[in-house]
Amino acid sequence: MPLYGEQPWLLSELNLEGIGDMADIPSDTRIFTTPPVTESPKRKGNRGRHPTKERLAEGYVSPIEVRKLAATLDDTQWTTFSVRETERG
Repeated sequence: MPLYGEQPWLLSELNLEGIGDMADIPSDTRIFTTPPVTESPKRKGNRGRHPTKERLAEGYVSPIEVRKLAATLDDTQWTTFSVRETERG
């Protein structure tokens, strides 16, 4: 069974094509609530290569688990609906 919610590239492609989607993701998936700011770290010392891999900017808020975000929302911020009938409901 494909795990669509765990394929960010697929969700991005659907979004770029303007296709609405719904995805089930694991509750421990970490997300940013605002777009993250990244930067290349400063070089330490005079030896070795210059760092090129982008990292989360110093002092920027780390991502949080989806379950923790969900716990901060009240019932008025949710809409529950069934996509299809299954054994688990």
